[in-house]
Amino acid sequence: MREFGTAGIVGLAMAAVLTVMPAPGVGADEAPPPASGQGQQGDRPCVLIYDGSEVACIPKRPKTIFVTSGRYDGNLQAAGMGLNGLQGADNICNAHAVNGIVPPGHYVAWLSTDDKHARDRLPPNRSGYALPDGTLVAADKAALLNAETVDLLHSIDQDEFGDPVEGQVVWTGTGANGARPVTGYNCYDWTLNEPGVEAGTAGATSRTNRGWTIQWSVTCAAEQRLYCIER
Repeated sequence: MREFGTAGIVGLAMAAVLTVMPAPGVGADEAPPPASGQGQQGDRPCVLIYDGSEVACIPKRPKTIFVTSGRYDGNLQAAGMGLNGLQGADNICNAHAVNGIVPPGHYVAWLSTDDKHARDRLPPNRSGYALPDGTLVAADKAALLNAETVDLLHSIDQDEFGDPVEGQVVWTGTGANGARPVTGYNCYDWTLNEPGVEAGTAGATSRTNRGWTIQWSVTCAAEQRLYCIER
């Protein structure tokens, strides 16, 4: 199994940050204007294309979700050179994405903090989420957030290269509904790696039930993986 170590993050994180910079005049959370011949699609599961005679609905591909091949302690701010823990984790995800085989795009880490839920970091999605090899994990965003009741279609067990990542622990700080389960348990908003001070909620790559995102409480000094999801 190939692994992407912390040492490789420094250069690639900077490259990833440059890769995902919005175009001039476009905000970080804004989509670019539609290409010629396409209307604003919103949350439609397909792209409407007009060829001059009829409108075709071309299905959108699912968003990609993967597990990082590298492991990081609870201070994700430092590991990803971010202004805060979430930004550092996102930098890590995008560095892995650039280095791997996943489609180009902007990836965010599946993490919650005391004032930000992981689910709120993802836009609406009715085209689903799939692993790098195309295996469907969830039919849409609602299904991804419903593992308390209905299992995921497949465990999230491939890294950015499409290699299997089985039985591994993943930082999340997030419950099955995509929200932080309780205040804390997120390594002080992913800025701490000291043992015995605080812990972080973690999931398991082998689980399809709620355990995919909330299975254990782990010391912040431990090194775990991240889930990365294409926006």
